Amino acid sequence: MRDLGLSVGSATFIISCYGVGKILGGFLSGKLVDKFSANSVSAVSLLIMAFLFLIMAYLRDVYSLSLSGLIIGILAYGFITSNSVWVLNSCEKSSKMKLKAINMLSVSSNLGIGIAAAIVSLFAVAGFIIIFYISFFSLLTASIFLFLQDKHSDSLGNDFSEELSSDKKRGNKKVLLLALGCLFFIGIAVAEKTALYVVYLHQNFPQYSISLIGLLFMLNPIMVVFAQAPIVNSFQNKNKILVLGLGAFLMGLGLIVLCFSFVFVIAVISMIVWTIGEMLIFFSCSIVDLSASNS
Repeated sequence: MRDLGLSVGSATFIISCYGVGKILGGFLSGKLVDKFSANSVSAVSLLIMAFLFLIMAYLRDVYSLSLSGLIIGILAYGFITSNSVWVLNSCEKSSKMKLKAINMLSVSSNLGIGIAAAIVSLFAVAGFIIIFYISFFSLLTASIFLFLQDKHSDSLGNDFSEELSSDKKRGNKKVLLLALGCLFFIGIAVAEKTALYVVYLHQNFPQYSISLIGLLFMLNPIMVVFAQAPIVNSFQNKNKILVLGLGAFLMGLGLIVLCFSFVFVIAVISMIVWTIGEMLIFFSCSIVDLSASNS
């Protein structure tokens, strides 16, 4: 905001365009994966995104930045969706293995987010253009790596050893619909937080540098990397819908705590509470999704 001289409204609009792109990306990539290999969709998404980051380094007006944010949102979540399909295709035909792969994807992606936050904190003082170049080379390298991988089958392996009864199948579908309803409202909260969080921190703590605020962003992925496994294991045998509800409650509580963040340490506590809720939601939704696919 400071470097480009953007108002709060303009910055929020740009971030909101990215949020809209995420919604479109998940839908469009699902359609593309039906026609092309998931590996190819992932690689092309990263390749286009790499050059967009390079272009964004030289954009200054709100409209071009908003359009770039929209396209990057589409490509980012297009990659997440198609890459998840590709990884699941590579797994053995067992729900346990697929769940493990999903959790590993979550941990690795959050580790990457943590490293990215550290890079931003280190290089923000030198200027944000260098960060765009780092993003360009990272995405380009990742896309080349994916292009070099062997193509896997696009049909998900659903030949599970357990045959479910028709009653259990209907029960799984009801649970899936309930989970989707919960996720709809959770998604609204996540989208609002994504659009306003940076602006809120910038306004409430103008005395702190970008580097210090970057450390707050690092807290979320660091917690996921080191705490997700023990937290997930402790809730392994609990009712997954109740776990989903607890996760949603904690995420909401984290936002309420953030409203009272008159000092920076309260913002840190808010992030901790939010992250625990986020991990519980991810875990319970993964179980529900795999149970539904089993039926």
